[in-house]
Amino acid sequence: MSAEFDIAETLDVKGASCPMPVVKTKSAIDELAADEVLEVVATDSGSMSDIDG
Repeated sequence: MSAEFDIAETLDVKGASCPMPVVKTKSAIDELAADEVLEVVATDSGSMSDIDG
């Protein structure tokens, strides 16, 4: 099931390896308002499980 969201910001961390995708995601989230959505584009295979939650 997919949902549509209004994406406030896209973070491109393709090519970055652990822990940078997580560190940059946390930093970007801190800059968003509570109701905004951050899209993260990553190539590191562990990023999804590290960020999921």
